[in-house]
Amino acid sequence: MKLCPLCPFQNIHLVANWLSSLEKKLEQHSEGSHQDFRVFISAEPAPSPESHIIPQGILENSIKITSEAPTGMHANLHKALDNFNQDTLEMCTRENEFKSILFALCYFHAAVAERRKFGPQGWNRSYPFNTGDLTISVNVLYNYLEASTKVPYDDLRYLFGEIMYGGHITDDWDRRLCKTYLEEFIKPEMLEGELLLAPGFPLPANMDYNGYHQYIDDALPPESPYLDGLHPNAEIGFLTQTSEKLFRTVLEMQPRDTSVGEGGVGTRDETVKALLEEMLEKLMDEFNIAELMAKVEERTPYAVVAFQECERMNILTSEIKRSLKELDLGLKVGALGACECIALKILVNGKGAQGIKGVTVSAQHCWLQNQLDSTGKGSQMDFKWHIVRRHWERLKIHKAKTAFGNRGGSIHLILQHSNNRSLRS
Repeated sequence: MKLCPLCPFQNIHLVANWLSSLEKKLEQHSEGSHQDFRVFISAEPAPSPESHIIPQGILENSIKITSEAPTGMHANLHKALDNFNQDTLEMCTRENEFKSILFALCYFHAAVAERRKFGPQGWNRSYPFNTGDLTISVNVLYNYLEASTKVPYDDLRYLFGEIMYGGHITDDWDRRLCKTYLEEFIKPEMLEGELLLAPGFPLPANMDYNGYHQYIDDALPPESPYLDGLHPNAEIGFLTQTSEKLFRTVLEMQPRDTSVGEGGVGTRDETVKALLEEMLEKLMDEFNIAELMAKVEERTPYAVVAFQECERMNILTSEIKRSLKELDLGLKVGALGACECIALKILVNGKGAQGIKGVTVSAQHCWLQNQLDSTGKGSQMDFKWHIVRRHWERLKIHKAKTAFGNRGGSIHLILQHSNNRSLRS
Protein backbone atom coordinates (compact mmCIF):
# COMPACT_ATOMS: atom_id res chain seq x y z
CA MET A 1 0.00 0.00 0.00
CA LYS A 2 2.98 2.27 0.30
CA LEU A 3 3.74 1.79 -3.40
CA CYS A 4 0.55 0.69 -5.18
CA PRO A 5 -1.79 3.60 -5.98
CA LEU A 6 -4.84 1.43 -6.71
CA CYS A 7 -6.56 -1.56 -5.09
CA PRO A 8 -9.90 -2.68 -6.58
CA PHE A 9 -12.46 -4.94 -4.87
CA GLN A 10 -15.34 -6.00 -7.10
CA ASN A 11 -18.72 -7.48 -6.14
CA ILE A 12 -18.11 -7.37 -2.40
CA HIS A 13 -21.79 -8.15 -1.80
CA LEU A 14 -20.89 -11.78 -2.52
CA VAL A 15 -18.55 -12.00 0.52
CA ALA A 16 -20.76 -10.61 3.29
CA ASN A 17 -18.94 -12.50 6.07
CA TRP A 18 -15.59 -10.98 5.07
CA LEU A 19 -16.70 -7.34 5.01
CA SER A 20 -16.01 -6.81 8.72
CA SER A 21 -12.43 -7.96 8.14
CA LEU A 22 -12.14 -5.58 5.19
CA GLU A 23 -13.27 -2.68 7.37
CA LYS A 24 -10.60 -3.52 9.96
CA LYS A 25 -7.93 -3.82 7.27
CA LEU A 26 -8.81 -0.41 5.86
CA GLU A 27 -8.61 1.12 9.34
CA GLN A 28 -5.22 -0.49 9.98
CA HIS A 29 -3.70 0.71 6.71
CA SER A 30 -5.31 4.15 6.70
CA GLU A 31 -2.18 5.49 8.39
CA GLY A 32 1.25 5.19 6.82
CA SER A 33 0.01 4.40 3.30
CA HIS A 34 0.85 6.34 0.16
CA GLN A 35 -1.01 9.64 -0.16
CA ASP A 36 -2.25 8.67 -3.62
CA PHE A 37 -3.39 5.21 -2.57
CA ARG A 38 -7.04 4.53 -3.36
CA VAL A 39 -9.38 1.59 -2.80
CA PHE A 40 -12.14 1.06 -5.37
CA ILE A 41 -15.08 -1.07 -4.21
CA SER A 42 -18.04 -2.19 -6.33
CA ALA A 43 -21.25 -3.90 -5.21
CA GLU A 44 -24.80 -4.40 -6.35
CA PRO A 45 -27.49 -2.27 -4.65
CA ALA A 46 -29.47 -3.91 -1.88
CA PRO A 47 -33.10 -4.70 -2.77
CA SER A 48 -34.38 -3.19 0.50
CA PRO A 49 -33.00 -1.12 3.42
CA GLU A 50 -33.03 -4.21 5.64
CA SER A 51 -30.74 -6.06 3.20
CA HIS A 52 -27.77 -3.67 3.44
CA ILE A 53 -24.64 -5.64 4.33
CA ILE A 54 -21.84 -3.14 3.69
CA PRO A 55 -20.47 -1.90 7.05
CA GLN A 56 -21.44 1.63 7.97
CA GLY A 57 -17.81 2.61 8.54
CA ILE A 58 -16.91 1.86 4.93
CA LEU A 59 -19.90 3.82 3.63
CA GLU A 60 -19.18 6.85 5.81
CA ASN A 61 -15.54 7.08 4.70
CA SER A 62 -16.22 6.52 1.01
CA ILE A 63 -17.11 8.68 -1.96
CA LYS A 64 -20.20 6.92 -3.27
CA ILE A 65 -21.00 6.75 -6.99
CA THR A 66 -24.11 5.04 -8.30
CA SER A 67 -24.81 3.79 -11.81
CA GLU A 68 -28.53 3.52 -12.44
CA ALA A 69 -30.11 1.92 -15.46
CA PRO A 70 -31.78 4.39 -17.85
CA THR A 71 -35.55 4.71 -17.79
CA GLY A 72 -37.67 5.22 -20.88
CA MET A 73 -37.27 3.98 -24.42
CA HIS A 74 -35.48 7.18 -25.48
CA ALA A 75 -32.73 6.80 -22.87
CA ASN A 76 -32.47 3.03 -23.33
CA LEU A 77 -32.07 3.32 -27.09
CA HIS A 78 -29.35 5.95 -26.75
CA LYS A 79 -27.65 3.80 -24.10
CA ALA A 80 -27.73 0.73 -26.35
CA LEU A 81 -26.22 2.68 -29.25
CA ASP A 82 -23.52 4.13 -26.98
CA ASN A 83 -21.92 0.67 -26.79
CA PHE A 84 -20.64 1.18 -30.34
CA ASN A 85 -18.91 3.88 -32.37
CA GLN A 86 -18.31 4.94 -35.96
CA ASP A 87 -15.57 2.33 -36.39
CA THR A 88 -18.05 -0.40 -35.44
CA LEU A 89 -20.48 0.76 -38.12
CA GLU A 90 -17.76 0.70 -40.79
CA MET A 91 -16.03 -2.58 -39.91
CA CYS A 92 -18.31 -4.81 -42.05
CA THR A 93 -18.04 -5.00 -45.83
CA ARG A 94 -21.83 -5.33 -46.15
CA GLU A 95 -22.39 -1.97 -44.54
CA ASN A 96 -26.05 -1.44 -45.37
CA GLU A 97 -27.23 -4.79 -43.98
CA PHE A 98 -24.94 -4.55 -40.97
CA LYS A 99 -26.13 -1.05 -39.93
CA SER A 100 -29.81 -1.90 -40.39
CA ILE A 101 -29.66 -5.06 -38.30
CA LEU A 102 -27.44 -3.39 -35.69
CA PHE A 103 -29.95 -0.56 -35.15
CA ALA A 104 -32.80 -3.08 -35.01
CA LEU A 105 -30.85 -5.02 -32.37
CA CYS A 106 -30.36 -1.82 -30.35
CA TYR A 107 -34.09 -1.18 -30.44
CA PHE A 108 -34.81 -4.81 -29.52
CA HIS A 109 -32.40 -4.56 -26.58
CA ALA A 110 -34.02 -1.33 -25.38
CA ALA A 111 -37.50 -2.86 -25.67
CA VAL A 112 -36.73 -6.04 -23.70
CA ALA A 113 -34.99 -3.98 -21.01
CA GLU A 114 -37.83 -1.46 -20.78
CA ARG A 115 -40.53 -4.15 -20.51
CA ARG A 116 -39.15 -5.19 -17.12
CA LYS A 117 -40.65 -2.12 -15.44
CA PHE A 118 -44.17 -3.34 -16.29
CA GLY A 119 -43.77 -6.40 -14.08
CA PRO A 120 -45.64 -9.56 -15.14
CA GLN A 121 -47.25 -7.66 -18.01
CA GLY A 122 -43.80 -7.13 -19.48
CA TRP A 123 -42.13 -10.44 -18.62
CA ASN A 124 -43.52 -13.30 -16.57
CA ARG A 125 -40.18 -13.39 -14.76
CA SER A 126 -37.37 -10.91 -14.25
CA TYR A 127 -34.37 -11.58 -16.50
CA PRO A 128 -30.87 -10.04 -16.24
CA PHE A 129 -30.53 -8.76 -19.80
CA ASN A 130 -27.33 -6.71 -20.08
CA THR A 131 -25.15 -4.89 -22.59
CA GLY A 132 -23.00 -8.00 -22.99
CA ASP A 133 -25.89 -9.72 -24.76
CA LEU A 134 -26.08 -6.84 -27.24
CA THR A 135 -22.35 -6.55 -27.96
CA ILE A 136 -21.92 -10.30 -28.42
CA SER A 137 -24.93 -10.38 -30.74
CA VAL A 138 -23.34 -7.66 -32.89
CA ASN A 139 -20.10 -9.65 -33.05
CA VAL A 140 -22.05 -12.72 -34.17
CA LEU A 141 -23.86 -10.58 -36.75
CA TYR A 142 -20.52 -9.36 -38.14
CA ASN A 143 -19.08 -12.87 -38.41
CA TYR A 144 -22.17 -14.26 -40.17
CA LEU A 145 -22.40 -11.40 -42.67
CA GLU A 146 -18.73 -11.70 -43.53
CA ALA A 147 -19.01 -15.46 -44.05
CA SER A 148 -22.30 -15.56 -46.01
CA THR A 149 -23.33 -14.31 -49.41
CA LYS A 150 -26.93 -13.80 -48.25
CA VAL A 151 -28.21 -12.51 -44.95
CA PRO A 152 -29.09 -15.61 -42.86
CA TYR A 153 -32.15 -14.13 -41.15
CA ASP A 154 -33.36 -17.42 -39.67
CA ASP A 155 -29.95 -18.27 -38.24
CA LEU A 156 -29.52 -14.81 -36.74
CA ARG A 157 -32.95 -14.83 -35.14
CA TYR A 158 -32.28 -18.25 -33.64
CA LEU A 159 -28.90 -17.21 -32.25
CA PHE A 160 -30.22 -13.97 -30.77
CA GLY A 161 -33.52 -15.32 -29.46
CA GLU A 162 -32.50 -18.77 -28.25
CA ILE A 163 -28.88 -18.33 -27.18
CA MET A 164 -27.81 -14.72 -26.57
CA TYR A 165 -31.00 -13.33 -25.04
CA GLY A 166 -32.87 -16.61 -24.84
CA GLY A 167 -30.20 -18.03 -22.56
CA HIS A 168 -31.64 -15.90 -19.75
CA ILE A 169 -35.27 -16.83 -20.43
CA THR A 170 -36.82 -19.74 -18.53
CA ASP A 171 -40.53 -19.22 -19.25
CA ASP A 172 -41.98 -20.65 -22.47
CA TRP A 173 -44.30 -17.70 -23.04
CA ASP A 174 -41.46 -15.24 -22.52
CA ARG A 175 -39.38 -17.19 -25.04
CA ARG A 176 -42.25 -16.99 -27.49
CA LEU A 177 -42.45 -13.22 -26.94
CA CYS A 178 -38.72 -12.81 -27.57
CA LYS A 179 -38.99 -14.85 -30.75
CA THR A 180 -41.91 -12.72 -31.96
CA TYR A 181 -39.96 -9.53 -31.38
CA LEU A 182 -37.08 -10.77 -33.51
CA GLU A 183 -39.40 -11.98 -36.26
CA GLU A 184 -40.84 -8.46 -36.50
CA PHE A 185 -37.54 -6.57 -36.27
CA ILE A 186 -35.17 -8.73 -38.32
CA LYS A 187 -36.61 -9.68 -41.71
CA PRO A 188 -35.89 -8.94 -45.41
CA GLU A 189 -38.31 -5.97 -45.47
CA MET A 190 -35.90 -3.99 -43.29
CA LEU A 191 -33.61 -3.40 -46.28
CA GLU A 192 -36.47 -2.03 -48.36
CA GLY A 193 -37.33 0.81 -45.98
CA GLU A 194 -40.74 -0.64 -45.10
CA LEU A 195 -40.07 -1.79 -41.53
CA LEU A 196 -41.66 0.00 -38.56
CA LEU A 197 -39.94 -0.67 -35.24
CA ALA A 198 -42.86 1.03 -33.49
CA PRO A 199 -45.95 2.97 -34.60
CA GLY A 200 -44.57 6.10 -36.23
CA PHE A 201 -40.91 5.05 -35.94
CA PRO A 202 -39.52 3.45 -39.14
CA LEU A 203 -36.10 1.86 -39.35
CA PRO A 204 -33.61 4.59 -40.38
CA ALA A 205 -31.67 4.54 -43.60
CA ASN A 206 -27.89 4.26 -43.90
CA MET A 207 -26.41 6.95 -41.59
CA ASP A 208 -23.26 7.64 -39.63
CA TYR A 209 -22.97 7.21 -35.87
CA ASN A 210 -24.03 10.75 -34.92
CA GLY A 211 -26.83 10.61 -37.48
CA TYR A 212 -28.42 7.66 -35.69
CA HIS A 213 -28.39 9.53 -32.37
CA GLN A 214 -29.93 12.56 -34.03
CA TYR A 215 -32.56 10.37 -35.69
CA ILE A 216 -33.58 8.99 -32.30
CA ASP A 217 -34.00 12.51 -30.91
CA ASP A 218 -36.01 13.70 -33.89
CA ALA A 219 -38.13 10.72 -34.95
CA LEU A 220 -38.81 8.64 -31.83
CA PRO A 221 -42.43 9.20 -30.66
CA PRO A 222 -43.20 10.30 -27.08
CA GLU A 223 -42.83 7.73 -24.31
CA SER A 224 -45.67 5.23 -24.43
CA PRO A 225 -46.19 1.49 -23.90
CA TYR A 226 -46.79 1.37 -27.65
CA LEU A 227 -43.02 1.63 -28.12
CA ASP A 228 -42.63 -1.64 -26.19
CA GLY A 229 -45.45 -3.38 -28.02
CA LEU A 230 -47.89 -3.01 -25.11
CA HIS A 231 -51.33 -1.47 -24.63
CA PRO A 232 -51.36 1.95 -22.91
CA ASN A 233 -53.26 0.45 -19.97
CA ALA A 234 -50.14 -1.55 -19.11
CA GLU A 235 -48.66 1.65 -17.71
CA ILE A 236 -51.36 2.02 -15.04
CA GLY A 237 -49.85 -0.55 -12.70
CA PHE A 238 -46.33 0.81 -13.14
CA LEU A 239 -47.39 4.42 -12.47
CA THR A 240 -49.49 3.36 -9.48
CA GLN A 241 -46.58 1.46 -7.94
CA THR A 242 -44.20 4.35 -8.57
CA SER A 243 -46.53 6.92 -7.00
CA GLU A 244 -47.17 4.71 -3.96
CA LYS A 245 -43.44 4.29 -3.43
CA LEU A 246 -42.93 8.05 -3.74
CA PHE A 247 -45.64 8.94 -1.22
CA ARG A 248 -44.51 6.17 1.14
CA THR A 249 -41.00 7.62 1.12
CA VAL A 250 -42.33 11.13 1.75
CA LEU A 251 -44.38 9.88 4.71
CA GLU A 252 -41.41 8.03 6.18
CA MET A 253 -39.32 11.20 6.00
CA GLN A 254 -41.77 13.15 8.17
CA PRO A 255 -40.74 13.69 11.82
CA ARG A 256 -41.97 11.25 14.43
CA ASP A 257 -42.51 11.63 18.20
CA THR A 258 -41.16 15.15 18.46
CA SER A 259 -41.68 16.95 21.75
CA VAL A 260 -43.91 19.98 22.02
CA GLY A 261 -42.27 23.36 21.63
CA GLU A 262 -43.05 26.78 20.39
CA GLY A 263 -44.70 26.23 17.05
CA GLY A 264 -43.56 22.60 17.20
CA VAL A 265 -45.44 19.34 16.65
CA GLY A 266 -47.09 17.52 19.53
CA THR A 267 -46.26 14.01 20.67
CA ARG A 268 -47.80 11.00 19.00
CA ASP A 269 -50.42 10.53 21.73
CA GLU A 270 -51.48 14.16 21.45
CA THR A 271 -51.75 13.86 17.68
CA VAL A 272 -53.90 10.73 18.01
CA LYS A 273 -56.02 12.41 20.69
CA ALA A 274 -56.69 15.37 18.38
CA LEU A 275 -57.62 13.03 15.54
CA LEU A 276 -59.99 11.08 17.78
CA GLU A 277 -61.78 14.23 18.90
CA GLU A 278 -62.03 15.46 15.32
CA MET A 279 -63.49 12.16 14.11
CA LEU A 280 -66.03 12.04 16.95
CA GLU A 281 -67.19 15.57 16.12
CA LYS A 282 -67.68 14.71 12.46
CA LEU A 283 -69.70 11.54 13.11
CA MET A 284 -73.38 12.07 12.42
CA ASP A 285 -76.21 10.96 14.70
CA GLU A 286 -77.87 7.62 14.13
CA PHE A 287 -81.04 7.43 12.04
CA ASN A 288 -84.33 7.05 13.90
CA ILE A 289 -85.70 4.06 11.99
CA ALA A 290 -89.11 4.10 13.71
CA GLU A 291 -89.63 7.74 12.86
CA LEU A 292 -88.60 7.18 9.25
CA MET A 293 -90.96 4.22 8.89
CA ALA A 294 -93.85 6.30 10.24
CA LYS A 295 -93.32 8.90 7.53
CA VAL A 296 -93.50 6.33 4.71
CA GLU A 297 -97.02 5.67 3.46
CA GLU A 298 -96.17 2.74 1.16
CA ARG A 299 -93.19 0.42 1.68
CA THR A 300 -91.96 0.07 -1.87
CA PRO A 301 -88.81 -1.91 -2.69
CA TYR A 302 -86.86 1.35 -2.84
CA ALA A 303 -88.07 2.29 0.63
CA VAL A 304 -87.14 -1.14 2.02
CA VAL A 305 -83.62 -0.83 0.60
CA ALA A 306 -83.35 2.66 2.11
CA PHE A 307 -84.35 1.34 5.55
CA GLN A 308 -81.80 -1.46 5.28
CA GLU A 309 -79.05 0.99 4.38
CA CYS A 310 -80.03 3.22 7.30
CA GLU A 311 -79.79 0.23 9.67
CA ARG A 312 -76.36 -0.69 8.34
CA MET A 313 -75.22 2.92 8.62
CA ASN A 314 -76.40 3.00 12.25
CA ILE A 315 -74.37 -0.17 12.97
CA LEU A 316 -71.31 1.31 11.27
CA THR A 317 -71.61 4.64 13.09
CA SER A 318 -72.04 2.87 16.42
CA GLU A 319 -68.97 0.72 15.83
CA ILE A 320 -66.86 3.73 14.85
CA LYS A 321 -67.90 5.63 18.00
CA ARG A 322 -67.23 2.62 20.21
CA SER A 323 -63.85 1.95 18.64
CA LEU A 324 -62.74 5.57 18.95
CA LYS A 325 -63.79 5.76 22.60
CA GLU A 326 -62.01 2.51 23.41
CA LEU A 327 -58.87 3.67 21.67
CA ASP A 328 -59.05 6.80 23.79
CA LEU A 329 -59.24 4.59 26.89
CA GLY A 330 -56.22 2.65 25.66
CA LEU A 331 -54.25 5.87 25.32
CA LYS A 332 -55.15 6.87 28.86
CA VAL A 333 -53.97 3.48 30.21
CA GLY A 334 -50.59 3.92 28.48
CA ALA A 335 -47.83 1.32 27.92
CA LEU A 336 -49.03 0.35 24.45
CA GLY A 337 -47.71 -2.90 23.02
CA ALA A 338 -46.47 -3.77 19.53
CA CYS A 339 -49.90 -4.13 17.92
CA GLU A 340 -51.09 -0.92 19.53
CA CYS A 341 -48.07 0.95 18.19
CA ILE A 342 -48.89 -0.36 14.72
CA ALA A 343 -52.46 0.88 15.08
CA LEU A 344 -51.27 4.32 16.17
CA LYS A 345 -48.81 4.54 13.29
CA ILE A 346 -51.59 3.67 10.87
CA LEU A 347 -53.81 6.38 12.36
CA VAL A 348 -51.08 9.05 12.56
CA ASN A 349 -49.24 8.35 9.31
CA GLY A 350 -52.24 7.44 7.22
CA LYS A 351 -50.66 4.30 5.75
CA GLY A 352 -51.07 0.56 6.07
CA ALA A 353 -48.94 -1.73 8.19
CA GLN A 354 -46.95 -2.79 5.13
CA GLY A 355 -44.99 0.47 5.45
CA ILE A 356 -43.97 -0.16 9.08
CA LYS A 357 -40.48 -1.50 9.62
CA GLY A 358 -40.14 -4.72 11.54
CA VAL A 359 -43.50 -6.25 10.58
CA THR A 360 -43.49 -9.01 8.00
CA VAL A 361 -45.90 -8.88 5.09
CA SER A 362 -47.75 -12.04 6.08
CA ALA A 363 -48.12 -10.92 9.69
CA GLN A 364 -49.28 -7.48 8.61
CA HIS A 365 -51.93 -8.88 6.28
CA CYS A 366 -53.24 -11.53 8.64
CA TRP A 367 -53.35 -9.23 11.67
CA LEU A 368 -55.05 -6.33 9.93
CA GLN A 369 -57.43 -8.54 7.98
CA ASN A 370 -58.51 -10.31 11.14
CA GLN A 371 -59.25 -7.00 12.80
CA LEU A 372 -61.16 -5.63 9.80
CA ASP A 373 -63.22 -8.81 9.37
CA SER A 374 -63.72 -9.65 13.05
CA THR A 375 -67.15 -8.02 13.35
CA GLY A 376 -68.31 -8.63 9.79
CA LYS A 377 -69.42 -5.03 9.46
CA GLY A 378 -66.48 -3.79 7.40
CA SER A 379 -65.56 -0.98 9.81
CA GLN A 380 -61.93 0.06 9.50
CA MET A 381 -61.97 1.22 13.10
CA ASP A 382 -62.90 -2.19 14.61
CA PHE A 383 -59.34 -3.27 15.19
CA LYS A 384 -58.84 -0.58 17.86
CA TRP A 385 -61.12 -2.63 20.14
CA HIS A 386 -58.28 -5.16 20.44
CA ILE A 387 -56.02 -2.52 21.94
CA VAL A 388 -58.11 -2.24 25.11
CA ARG A 389 -58.67 -6.01 25.18
CA ARG A 390 -54.94 -6.71 25.07
CA HIS A 391 -54.37 -4.35 28.00
CA TRP A 392 -57.17 -6.05 29.94
CA GLU A 393 -55.68 -9.49 29.35
CA ARG A 394 -52.24 -8.28 30.40
CA LEU A 395 -53.71 -6.96 33.66
CA LYS A 396 -55.45 -10.30 34.27
CA ILE A 397 -52.22 -12.22 33.60
CA HIS A 398 -50.31 -9.98 35.97
CA LYS A 399 -52.92 -10.40 38.73
CA ALA A 400 -53.06 -14.16 38.18
CA LYS A 401 -49.29 -14.49 38.45
CA THR A 402 -49.31 -12.49 41.66
CA ALA A 403 -52.15 -14.47 43.23
CA PHE A 404 -51.09 -17.99 42.25
CA GLY A 405 -47.31 -17.74 42.06
CA ASN A 406 -46.96 -18.18 38.30
CA ARG A 407 -48.76 -21.55 38.25
CA GLY A 408 -49.63 -22.04 34.61
CA GLY A 409 -52.79 -24.12 35.15
CA SER A 410 -54.36 -21.58 37.49
CA ILE A 411 -53.59 -18.71 35.14
CA HIS A 412 -55.17 -20.56 32.23
CA LEU A 413 -58.34 -21.25 34.21
CA ILE A 414 -58.70 -17.62 35.29
CA LEU A 415 -58.26 -16.36 31.73
CA GLN A 416 -60.67 -18.92 30.35
CA HIS A 417 -63.29 -18.04 32.94
CA SER A 418 -62.79 -14.29 32.45
CA ASN A 419 -62.98 -14.46 28.68
CA ASN A 420 -66.44 -15.95 28.91
CA ARG A 421 -67.72 -12.75 30.43
CA SER A 422 -68.22 -9.47 28.63
CA LEU A 423 -65.29 -7.07 28.97
CA ARG A 424 -67.69 -4.24 29.66
CA SER A 425 -68.77 -5.88 32.91
